[in-house]
Amino acid sequence: MSKKNTPPPATPSPTNTWWPLAAGLLVLAFALLEIYGPALNGPFLFDDRYLPFLIPGFADNPLRAWVVGVRPILMVTYWANTRMFGLDPYWFHFVNLLLHAAAGVCVWYIAKKLTQHKILSAFCALIFLLHPLQTESVSYIASRSEVAAGLFFLAAWAVFLYRKEQAISIGETLLVMALYGMAVLTKEHTVVLIVVLLLTDYFFNPGFTLEGIRKNWKLYGGLVLAGIAPVLFLLRTLRFADSAGFNMKDLTATDYLLTQVRALWVSITTCPSPAPSSTTEPVSASSVGSSSPASPG
Repeated sequence: MSKKNTPPPATPSPTNTWWPLAAGLLVLAFALLEIYGPALNGPFLFDDRYLPFLIPGFADNPLRAWVVGVRPILMVTYWANTRMFGLDPYWFHFVNLLLHAAAGVCVWYIAKKLTQHKILSAFCALIFLLHPLQTESVSYIASRSEVAAGLFFLAAWAVFLYRKEQAISIGETLLVMALYGMAVLTKEHTVVLIVVLLLTDYFFNPGFTLEGIRKNWKLYGGLVLAGIAPVLFLLRTLRFADSAGFNMKDLTATDYLLTQVRALWVSITTCPSPAPSSTTEPVSASSVGSSSPASPG
């Protein structure tokens, strides 16, 4: 008795999923332009006016004259702005917005990897992109250091999370270190990336063990070596600068430290619902425990 030839089961055609992503990006672009659009037409304000490229004749200098300062990668972005669009503030604001949008994409990828949930990841990215606490960093040209450094920081973290194996490869290590270097050379506070990666390895690789950290020791060794110079620079700045750190006129080291702690607390408490605040006054040691801040003596 011959068996009937039965056709193989039909393979289901793959579902087209590009359009939700495209629609989401369009909605996001509209939201970003709606929220940050008014700033695009803003002039140079406050500290913007003291940026080096606004010194008469400076914008015509070659690139090497732009990168001799403490934040060369930041200055490269300003140099590119002036070369492509001149000194029109609109394009400086627009580039800030593009950098912020790219950072939001990194946040989405990072959250998706950590939560394994697309909707929750999109929510995290939206909070990052649209939260009022981001207004100064995105809208203020002099604050591009925050936006650009944040982008490189998040990109390095994303590369680390999406490595192919538990132990990061040489190529991936070099890419993480390159992005880390770009972040630190844009703004020094991103030196803390190594702590973020260590915590990520401990909690997620594979979880609550030191196994991932041991396997990625080459990366951490390289990051520590790369981070020595910016840490020393930060300590030197805190010690000798007259506009920041522990050497400010009429502001003791204790008062400065307490002010920074309070600023951190204000940022945390206003994150859920930002509101106008007058808590930017320095905090003196004598005011700790009182109901209102006192000016330093």
